[in-house]
Amino acid sequence: MIRNVKMLVAGLIVLAIIFALFSLLIPSTVKVTRIAEVYAPKEKIYEAISNVNEWKKWMPWSAADSLFIIQIDSTPGKINSSYAWNVKSDVSKKGKITIKELKADEVLTENELTGYNLSPGSFKLFTNPKAQFVLVEWRMNVHIKWYPWAKLKGIVLDKIYGPVLEDGLERLKTYCEGK
Repeated sequence: MIRNVKMLVAGLIVLAIIFALFSLLIPSTVKVTRIAEVYAPKEKIYEAISNVNEWKKWMPWSAADSLFIIQIDSTPGKINSSYAWNVKSDVSKKGKITIKELKADEVLTENELTGYNLSPGSFKLFTNPKAQFVLVEWRMNVHIKWYPWAKLKGIVLDKIYGPVLEDGLERLKTYCEGK
């Protein structure tokens, strides 16, 4: 009996070590990127992505029937303006995107997502004089905490946040194209 318990404990310890070693192979940053073609003037798109007051018109957490509470902190000059949300039924689930830098074709952000470290992100515009559309890229580089179970969750982050970014870009497209 005691021998069986010792073998079980030893087996669990070996599994925990294997689990921890496997998690070391998983990168500590996951890049989630989505791109959309938007048939609208670049200036209109840039205003929509660089002004947090416009975000409520297209961000995925701003739907009229939303389960989210939205808080917008708009500062003069747009730098350090932020857009935050909480899930109404679970206030521990929240996020925040803050504008950190504005460039000619890019808005650099800082993302605070529940359960993850502060992570950089961006909205970037790509234009081609021959094309009638602007490519809009929304990127989040999610920094995962070092815990083995957190790093394992990183494997599916693209599947979790990718559809959210797609929804936001589709809403941005609809808003900017005036549909």
